[in-house]
Parts: sequence; C-alpha cells; structure tokens
Amino acid sequence: MEGVLNVMSTTIRTPLKMQMLLHYYAIAEPYALREPKHANSEAVKEQREELIYEGMLEAVEGYTGYIVTEKARCYIAYILNNVEYPKQAWIME
Repeated sequence: MEGVLNVMSTTIRTPLKMQMLLHYYAIAEPYALREPKHANSEAVKEQREELIYEGMLEAVEGYTGYIVTEKARCYIAYILNNVEYPKQAWIME
C-alpha cells in the first residue's frame, strides 16, 4: 500500500510533463525523434529533470536514454482506470 500512497502524492501539473511521461511509457524511441523541434529546449529539459526527481523517470544507457519507473507505471494505470471519459451533453436554451 505504501507504493500507492507515494504515487497518489505525485501530480503531473503540465501537459508537457504528461506528454513526456506517456511518451516514455508507450514509445520505445527517444523523445527527440518524436518532437525534434523542442526536444532540447529548456522547458523539456526542466520537465525531464522534474520527472527524474519525482521518481517517475530513470536515466539509462541505451537507445531511449530513459525509462519509466514502477511508480510511473502505477500512476499511469491509476489515471487510465479512474478518470472518466468526457461526456457530451446537449443544452437547450
């Protein structure tokens, strides 16, 4: 249960950080190949460092350079299983 509590204390606060986390989770290629225009920007570097600091991403030797941690996999599973899809509603005025 401790792992769940640690995961729940993590909040992904920017769309860029979520995009990067999902990229490393689902795509086995370097982020720079997917987003070459801004892959080396300060924003991307900062978000990557935060993911590492939060224990969501780990630097590794190899093609991608980074992998998601067990904490990140738990966080992503929680989000995918607990966030409802948006619902369309018609409003009559």
